[in-house]
Amino acid sequence: MSFEMWRLRRIAAGLARANARGDASAARRWLARVDGALADLDRAQDRLRPRRRPR
Repeated sequence: MSFEMWRLRRIAAGLARANARGDASAARRWLARVDGALADLDRAQDRLRPRRRPR
């Protein structure tokens, strides 16, 4: 899960740089990466959650 968190921090930093430069096209490219990164983070968190076992 640490890779997924690193990836989200990297995307946030890239988005902040693009916004600081006023580069809208770069900001859109960084935002396009967010959905995939959040999906990967969700899958990583699912692996950590204990599964409920039937009694």
